Amino acid sequence: MAESPDSGIPAEGAPAALEGGAYDLIKQRLSDQGGQLRAKLGALDERRALVFGSRKLELKKMDRVSTQLSCEPRDMIQLGNNRFLFGFNVHLGLKQGQLADVFAIYNYDEAEQAFTEAGLEDLRDEQFEESFARLFQINQAATFHRFAIIGTHLYMVFRTGTKVDDVTVFKWLCKDGVLNYEDDRSTPEYLAQAFPSQYNFQWHTPARNAIRHGDNPHVSIEERLFVECVGGDLTIKVEDNTSTGEGIYAEEVEDRNQKVDDAEIQYAIQGSLILLKVTPYREKKARYFIFNEKLQAVHRVDSIGQACVMLPEEHGLMFPDGYYLQTGELKRYESEMGEMVLERTVTSPNGEDYLYVFFNRMSGLYALMPYRLIEQEVSERIACNGFSLFPNGDIVSFRAEEEAIKHHMMQLRQSPFYQPGFEPESGERESFLFQVGNKAVVKAMAECNEVLILIQKESPYADLYADMASKAQAIPDNYSWLNSEEAQGISEILREIAGTAEKAVAEFDKVRRLRLEARERSDDIAARAKTLFGQVGRADFRSVDDFVANLGGLRRMRGEIITLRDEMRFIDKAAMEALESQVKEQVDELSQKCVGFLLQPESLNPYRERAEEQRGRVDGVTTVVQGKELEEEITTAGSDLEMLIDIVRSLQIDDTTEQTRIVEAITAIYQVVNQVKEALKNKMRTLMTAEGAAQFNAQILLLSQTATNYLDMSNSPEKCDEYFNNILNQLEDLGGDFADFPEYIEQLDEKRGELETAFEQKRLQLEEARNRKATALVSSAERMLKSIEHKLGTFEDVNDINGYMAGDRMIDSIRERVEELQALDKAGEAEGILSQLKSVHEEAVRQLKDKQELYVDGQNVIQFGKHKFAVNAQPLDLTMVRRGEDQNLHLTGTQYFDEVADEAFLATREVWNQTVVSEDNEVYRAEYLAFLLWQKLEQEGIDRMTEMVAMSDEDRLQVVQDFMGDRYSEAYTKGIHDQDAEKILTALLSTQSALQLAR
Repeated sequence: MAESPDSGIPAEGAPAALEGGAYDLIKQRLSDQGGQLRAKLGALDERRALVFGSRKLELKKMDRVSTQLSCEPRDMIQLGNNRFLFGFNVHLGLKQGQLADVFAIYNYDEAEQAFTEAGLEDLRDEQFEESFARLFQINQAATFHRFAIIGTHLYMVFRTGTKVDDVTVFKWLCKDGVLNYEDDRSTPEYLAQAFPSQYNFQWHTPARNAIRHGDNPHVSIEERLFVECVGGDLTIKVEDNTSTGEGIYAEEVEDRNQKVDDAEIQYAIQGSLILLKVTPYREKKARYFIFNEKLQAVHRVDSIGQACVMLPEEHGLMFPDGYYLQTGELKRYESEMGEMVLERTVTSPNGEDYLYVFFNRMSGLYALMPYRLIEQEVSERIACNGFSLFPNGDIVSFRAEEEAIKHHMMQLRQSPFYQPGFEPESGERESFLFQVGNKAVVKAMAECNEVLILIQKESPYADLYADMASKAQAIPDNYSWLNSEEAQGISEILREIAGTAEKAVAEFDKVRRLRLEARERSDDIAARAKTLFGQVGRADFRSVDDFVANLGGLRRMRGEIITLRDEMRFIDKAAMEALESQVKEQVDELSQKCVGFLLQPESLNPYRERAEEQRGRVDGVTTVVQGKELEEEITTAGSDLEMLIDIVRSLQIDDTTEQTRIVEAITAIYQVVNQVKEALKNKMRTLMTAEGAAQFNAQILLLSQTATNYLDMSNSPEKCDEYFNNILNQLEDLGGDFADFPEYIEQLDEKRGELETAFEQKRLQLEEARNRKATALVSSAERMLKSIEHKLGTFEDVNDINGYMAGDRMIDSIRERVEELQALDKAGEAEGILSQLKSVHEEAVRQLKDKQELYVDGQNVIQFGKHKFAVNAQPLDLTMVRRGEDQNLHLTGTQYFDEVADEAFLATREVWNQTVVSEDNEVYRAEYLAFLLWQKLEQEGIDRMTEMVAMSDEDRLQVVQDFMGDRYSEAYTKGIHDQDAEKILTALLSTQSALQLAR
């Protein structure tokens, strides 16, 4: 019997989803979309079966094969041409050392689906018969074990001892259905080749530096998992925390005193699965675990120690008694088949099915586990003593009975594990799906089914919806043929699922937080309830105070449980109801005891004494603070008395006179409590009148200081309003504290008016400053818009315009102004500037296109029909240009030139050829720079000159460079004029220093 896998839960209805919030609505939508995807996959699978043909594993027929002697069948092998070789064992007393004691050959009639016995001529070989007879002469207890085909050879294996390798092997060459005996010395060869590697992955041992020392040391598995066997248990953790020994999984170990490095730990990582092999100290058997990193779940599966292989497409793991999927599904079969090894793996040609064959090397039992890639499941686990595959994929198998019999039940199943050339008939070879190929279709359907499994996941893990969205989005991208009509619209529904899953990510994070909080609150209240139950159980209840304290605690606990149950989402309601029932039982039991205690005349003496004691303390109250403390005690006593009355009234007491007597006694005490409360109230009124003035003045002073600070801190109208509201709240609190003093209320009203005026003025000032700043920003933005408009008019290509708008610093400056305006709550002005920027962009593009359509042969020629006209687009401006040796006034864009005849201007002819102010025909630019710096040093004094002389060449050069840095009009070139000027200046300074005494 198999453990039922996680199959998910039925989708909730729409009304329930509406009550559950956004997450439940999204979950319901995913469930509906999953139903659509399932229907479309079903339609595609039907279409695939029509195109490629289909063969599923299913039982076709059961029949019996008869043998001459009563025997126990062991194995069978196909010899070709529908002939089968059977191997079996007869009882010791029936053995005659003949081939017929062990072997039988049968012909299979495929039409009748029946077996008929044939002779053993295929095994008649003199050498083989001698070896066979000698085997039974030497060891009459020898038994036939199995057949094995390895390459082109058939191995007949006989068990001769109690150990797994105690076998004798006969080797035959099997070619085209003909057997040729070779030898009986092939046991080592068989043992070396009979079984493949039992793991298609490697186990790793953690390095020494993976040990994390601390109060609870553990071993790190690549920083993803942490394992330890100290403290009496084997613990698996997901947090690198050595301060606690708690983890997500724990089980006891035999030796409680072992150290962190005593246990032998190995691991293998396959995607999100981590396999662990742990052998605690002084234990002989290793323990095997599967950790799912996504689900944060651990399963112990010791059969992994026998054999374990990865499923195709990284679906999960296959082991002798079950399988585990990446999605968290664990399926195990309960059987008594002993330790098994992987015997072989058979893959169907369509790529949809995989047959994993496990074999018990002692008992000879086989376990056939056919895995379906699309459904991601093993439909059934077939246990048998022998089986054989037909070329057309049919599987014939048999299972030995508990006793030796002559008639043996055979089972014939059809399967998809056919050989090439025996494919099912295809109906539509011209179909688009046939061009895609069956394997590609199967692979895509398998990945779609993974999405369905994620949708049906009952217990979502942290990245469930992210994985779902990623996978649903990737499938149409990886399989483009899903966009075709024959794909039944699967790509569209997958994209819808991806979109919905992306929306679910954020909502699920909220749900996870709520669930975590609910679990923490549930654990907390359960722990506190347990503590309270222990406290009630240990109490001796010698005083009514004990009853009152514990009953009050239980009642408060019950109220808190009811609140959590009714108001907190994702709380475990069943657990809360069970906990409430326990509290109720405790309350009822304790209430009965309380009533019995109250029937004693002296039971209420503590309350009587306390009431009288409180009456005496009233006169001793000298401050309001003392009065409030006493008032709290009196109020608590009154509440306790009310609770006692409720308890007495809620219980069924047979003698009503006793109930009345208890209530009257409590009421009498309550009257005293009320008298004390009234006396205290009068006393406090007198004290408050005396203390009120000083307290009120102090509070008013504090309020004034607070208001002053708030005014200083108000840097925006919003902050000003916020601080003013805070001040008003403080005023309201003062009004409540001094409500009994009318004269103070009047002063508070006056103070409120003053503060309102001050804050209003401050708010107006801030608003005015904000408006000024906004006006400045708008003006700056408008100036930049004009510059941008002018710049855009110079471009000759739309791409240049768009590139300028995308990357120019001035555009970024405009947007910065917009952001500043938005920060000032000037959304209208900000939106206006953005609209103008957009209009400038669009207008520049439009004008450029118009210009390109209107102008021909360059920018300055317009064509109307056959006629072309030159156009001067240059703006009209008055300039001065040189023509020959004379200067002329010139209007740009025209042929107008007027020679300048002004005598004063003509006197400047000698500098007309000078291009910069710093250099002429006689003075070098570096000399001019050195001269200017020399003048500056002379003004600063002789000490500055001496300091310059003492400087290094690098520092002196830096002074020269700093001096020429902002002299743009003098056209200095860094690296030339600065270095030349430094050398000239150095010579001048050296001369100055040498002549200093002479001067």
